[in-house]
Amino acid sequence: MTKILDELRDEHRKLARMLDLLGRELNTFKECERPDYDLMENILEYCLHYPDLKAN
Repeated sequence: MTKILDELRDEHRKLARMLDLLGRELNTFKECERPDYDLMENILEYCLHYPDLKAN
């Protein structure tokens, strides 16, 4: 059971980091700069598809 909780905590830390990066990229719009669209796409792809990979 501890292993599962450790894995969940690790995945949540990674997700929190990615969402922080996504937020930073979105803030560049406020600064009239161009965000890293590739990074944003990769983060969204991860959020959409990674949970399904772990479930299988």
